[in-house]
Amino acid sequence: MKYNDEEQSIKLTGFWPSTTVTLKYQELKGGRVTYSKEYDIMTKSMGLSTEYGKITPTTYTMTGSRDMTHHDAEIVDEGWTLDRKTITQHGKTLHVTGCEPESYIQAEYAVMVKNGRDTKLYCSSSKSMQLPALTLETVAEAKATSNTVALICATTNIEDEEANTGFEWRRYDAPDLVPSSKANCPVVDGVMTGALRNLSASTYYKFRPFYKAESGKTWYGEWSAFGTADAYVYFDPTVRTYAAVCHDENSATVSGFIIAGSDDIKEQGFEYWKRDDAYATAKHTTATTDDNTHQTVVATGQRMSAVLQNLEPNTTYIVRAYVTTEHGTTYGEEQIFSTPYSTAIGEVELDEAYSDHLAAKVTKVGNNDLHLAICGTARPVAIRLTAVSGIQMAATTLGSSLESTRHACLHTNRLQPGMYLLHVTDGQDAQTIRIAIK
Repeated sequence: MKYNDEEQSIKLTGFWPSTTVTLKYQELKGGRVTYSKEYDIMTKSMGLSTEYGKITPTTYTMTGSRDMTHHDAEIVDEGWTLDRKTITQHGKTLHVTGCEPESYIQAEYAVMVKNGRDTKLYCSSSKSMQLPALTLETVAEAKATSNTVALICATTNIEDEEANTGFEWRRYDAPDLVPSSKANCPVVDGVMTGALRNLSASTYYKFRPFYKAESGKTWYGEWSAFGTADAYVYFDPTVRTYAAVCHDENSATVSGFIIAGSDDIKEQGFEYWKRDDAYATAKHTTATTDDNTHQTVVATGQRMSAVLQNLEPNTTYIVRAYVTTEHGTTYGEEQIFSTPYSTAIGEVELDEAYSDHLAAKVTKVGNNDLHLAICGTARPVAIRLTAVSGIQMAATTLGSSLESTRHACLHTNRLQPGMYLLHVTDGQDAQTIRIAIK
């Protein structure tokens, strides 16, 4: 650069973020160096940060973010890493279940930066957090027993969403070589309750709760014992109804929890009807055969769910779980929900006036394809459709383009009813959309 008395500047590119660059300044006169000085300059970091959400003995939630003030680095992937080598999950929020209690959280928010032909992973730095200890407290006495049935319980600080919880039980006098029996049992509001059936009369049994982490390691509560009675003692099934979730103006998902009583269950499911002005807080009686206002949908399982379809828009409904045995029908709580106003369904265009970051919206769901519109980015876009469990169902990519709105079609096999996650990222921004298939 030729010297003059004006302020001069030069822009050097091609460095990695968070890197110290040594620059040597020289002044030459007549081909000889008359002044020389070295400067160490640190390039800016990626500005990655994380915040912890709810933490339990077996689950945790984290939220990641990136400082967008300086972002000229070429980012090819962004999300969460567990090994500081690869990004395994996309999206700003990470929710992990099935952890080992008292283990340390290893997840970090990260970006993969490309420089020339090379790539490098940059991770957030945050205080390591340890999950709290697990409690599995066996309730010493069975809640109720008959000559062949026992209701056993345990309390725990595990979240309801954990699936690998249950009870182990065996005859009290069984030899050690005889293996115990195990069965999964869900947690509801911090309590595990299971019904042991087809037991022998006048026999002693022992039981204890367990939790099995994704790693395969198992934690147990203390053993407790009970004896089956000689006389028959009857107890009703336990029925609970959870809050309904509306997907659109014509459908909703309802869920409930069932624990069998003394009798075998003949039928279980949900009963629902439209709320009218005469509705009171007291429970309704069972609908009679000529009452067409109550509708039922049959479901199965201890933790059961069903999708109510053909609902009316902008209408309030009441739903309750039920179980029918030879002694009658037992109902759970009544839950009230309302469907939204009806909206037109058609091609959806994104509002480009305010979108300066990646924005995606589903425009149409067909039998074997899914259409979406994307705006707010000119970068290449990666699109993945996964099940809630993380299994990939379909994927596609869009090349870079200066078009204000781009449309993509994701080809899928016919999807089974359920919840799916649509992940969209341009390497700089990411978006996750929940999709319910009826």
